Amino acid sequence: MNLQEQISRMQSMMGLKEEIDLDTRRRFVSVKRTLDGVLRSSYPCDYDSLESYFIGIMDELNQFYRFMYDGSDMDSDQPEIIVKKYLKDVIKEYYLENIKDC
Repeated sequence: MNLQEQISRMQSMMGLKEEIDLDTRRRFVSVKRTLDGVLRSSYPCDYDSLESYFIGIMDELNQFYRFMYDGSDMDSDQPEIIVKKYLKDVIKEYYLENIKDC
């Protein structure tokens, strides 16, 4: 398997398509891991709706990335764009799964 085939295989496993820019593909795994940590430390029962939960999660992510990557080459909007485009269903699934216990 050559390098291009390996890249294509990884992208399909992550749900990414070829037309995604290199910067987004390169940061996707990092943003996904950070999102997983934020979700695990959140409590969905504190929110009135999925929409307010999503806003709260995005706020936590934005605060984290502003703190961690201040002055770096990472665009501060990039994590939010990645989550809104590719990981919205992850947040929704986590919320719906965990509000059952409220």
